[in-house]
Amino acid sequence: ELWKRRDADTAELMPTTLAVSDGRLFFQNTREVICLDADNGQEEWRVARPVYTTRLSWSTPNLVVSDGVVLSADGSTGGLRSPISKGEDQVTWQLSDTDIRRHPVGDLVAFSAETGKPLWTGKSLQGFCNPGDLFVIDGKVWCGADVSPGQALLNVVVDLKTGDIVANFWVRGI
Repeated sequence: ELWKRRDADTAELMPTTLAVSDGRLFFQNTREVICLDADNGQEEWRVARPVYTTRLSWSTPNLVVSDGVVLSADGSTGGLRSPISKGEDQVTWQLSDTDIRRHPVGDLVAFSAETGKPLWTGKSLQGFCNPGDLFVIDGKVWCGADVSPGQALLNVVVDLKTGDIVANFWVRGI
């Protein structure tokens, strides 16, 4: 066993937010993105990143690390039937929703993997019963969702380092 961490920071570790890159381990809980030294588990930095804590059972932030940049995408849960909370200590998972097609656009935040310094912000959108897409290919961030006919879709390609939009690709819902 290399090291173990079981504490308040990891109690509500969000699914799909664990990543390792260049000797660092990154994860996201309900309040922050945290960076640890992958060899010894010592904290290198943490940065505020509260996420929605009233969530649908399939809804989770995505965290991707590439070329010195940590990306955290969290779709909005604006259609939930109960009051919405953000940054609470515990997640309330729900099974159903009013209509996923009515969810507003969420956010995408880029941080320096070395320091945790925020670099830029953008938008994200959840898919139909799945977190939204978030891929990095050749220094470009591809994010978006294909949800349903008639919904305005967010499908953009942005520069990984600057967040500048370099392309839009609009598709029709299924």
